[in-house]
Amino acid sequence: MSLPWDSNAPSTTDPEVVVLTPDLSRNAVGRALVLMELVRRDRKVTLAGRATGHRWPPLQSRSGIRVHQLPKDLRAARREIMHAYPHATILASKPLLRSYGLALAIRDGPVVLDIDDPEIELATADARTTARAFLSLENPLITRALMGARGRGDGITVANAILKSRYGGVVIPHARDERWFDEEVRSRSRARQVLELDSEMRLVTFVGTVRSHKGLDDLLEAHRSLPVSTLAVVGSGSGLQPEARVIRVPPVDYTTAMRWVAAADVVVVPQRDTRIGRLQSPAKLVDALAIGRAIVASDLPPIVETVADAAKIVPANSPESLARAVSMLLENRDERETLEGMARARFLSALSVESVRPRMMRLIREAELSHD
Repeated sequence: MSLPWDSNAPSTTDPEVVVLTPDLSRNAVGRALVLMELVRRDRKVTLAGRATGHRWPPLQSRSGIRVHQLPKDLRAARREIMHAYPHATILASKPLLRSYGLALAIRDGPVVLDIDDPEIELATADARTTARAFLSLENPLITRALMGARGRGDGITVANAILKSRYGGVVIPHARDERWFDEEVRSRSRARQVLELDSEMRLVTFVGTVRSHKGLDDLLEAHRSLPVSTLAVVGSGSGLQPEARVIRVPPVDYTTAMRWVAAADVVVVPQRDTRIGRLQSPAKLVDALAIGRAIVASDLPPIVETVADAAKIVPANSPESLARAVSMLLENRDERETLEGMARARFLSALSVESVRPRMMRLIREAELSHD
């Protein structure tokens, strides 16, 4: 995705900013890109991190942003950053060894830690995940120690109020650049034309990975009781068994994913009430708000915080409630269009880069002053 404004702001006398991400190959880089977008209108900014494979598709499709691929060796990565970006302000995305740990080892300029996920819970979600985590540099014991050292930095940002209650800091939601979501991008008819979908199809869209807390199993169960709709599962569809009226879409670039959101009549975020789900803010919610789509989502605090009254909220872990809410919106065009307008207004007022950027820049300037 190449956008006409995809270039860094002119260099100023202010310190350069480096956004450190633990891995350029994984979807966690999505949060690092949010941080980057929030500062790039004001500062020269570079996204830096190692890569364990091909770059994450939405990052790979971007052009015009500064990306520095670091060596895998932590000492070599430290030397490289200190040489290339002396005295830079570092935004460490996630309290992991290859981001916040590396930032603390550099400590040549201000460090701001960003916490957007319950990292310990994610690393210990099941036996297989736990075993893999303990054998890696994302060992939960290391992460816990880095969480405990969060006060050693010059500032903390978090993705939602629940994480703020745990770790303190300033809430910086998953903002999106409002300039990307113009009328053509938001057009349902245009998206369906490009994707070669029936203009009269009743389309329900889910975007995300197949993880138990995402609630896809609940949505599939709900969908089976809605014979008039088609469900598009975008981003992980290749891992599903074939099923009637389900379109399986493998991981795609961001532009294509947004076409599937724009094509939808209803976007569903059925996050489950689990120790991960009740702490995580799904970025796909912000995309649906930015496109201006009717949303059905679970009643978990981070979700309600994100959408406010601009979505149909249903009890978590309830396929029956999902089915009723989706069916009502598919059958009631007026209600659907009302929610679409409310979604777009919610995005512009609270979740666009323009609305969140002043808060982020104020925190960065305060971190820089405190470091001096």
